[in-house]
Amino acid sequence: MGSGGKVKIRCVAVKGDTKGNNYDLDLDPSSEDINENPGSIALLVRLGEFEFYTAGDQTDDDWKGYPPVEENVLDSGAIIGGNDIDVIKVSHHGSDTSTSKALAEKMLPEVAIMSTKYTKDQLPKKIVLKQFQDNRCYVLITGDGTNPDTLDYTDSWVTDEDDNFTASDAAVYNDQGNVTVLVSSDGSRYTVIGDSFGKTFSARDGDNAR
Repeated sequence: MGSGGKVKIRCVAVKGDTKGNNYDLDLDPSSEDINENPGSIALLVRLGEFEFYTAGDQTDDDWKGYPPVEENVLDSGAIIGGNDIDVIKVSHHGSDTSTSKALAEKMLPEVAIMSTKYTKDQLPKKIVLKQFQDNRCYVLITGDGTNPDTLDYTDSWVTDEDDNFTASDAAVYNDQGNVTVLVSSDGSRYTVIGDSFGKTFSARDGDNAR
């Protein structure tokens, strides 16, 4: 991909396994109790200094006791050059089964993209928005993530850490439709565009505190 094959795609986790760690998760599809989420394939896409992370429904154990695959990736050295990345596609549509404190604090993404809208699953959860907002990250939600009855995002029922949390209009951009990420050919800068959001960033680590 890219001119001269400059885009590199690295698999950093699969079936719960990552560099130096092997959970050997039982993901037998014939099992009635199977939970495939911890075994999600996690990919790191790199072009120059630009890094994009996407990990399906990868889990953490901060609130619901799922296998801590996120922390496993962070601690294993699987992300070459350090854990600081630029853009993350938020795991599991903003569920509180994912997005650990360690992930938000160590990856320090400038932009987090949530592919979700409010449905019976009531996603995204406030605690996930809080994780990114507290770490000075812009959050773009593709659909309308608010409860139509309350016009607010949904509290987690397993933690009180998001009590009294209010999403900032300067950090969380709701109902953004298709979100586009444009990266320069050398990977030194990138632009993120949503329906009401547009900003260009440097891809150098630590450059873009909101």
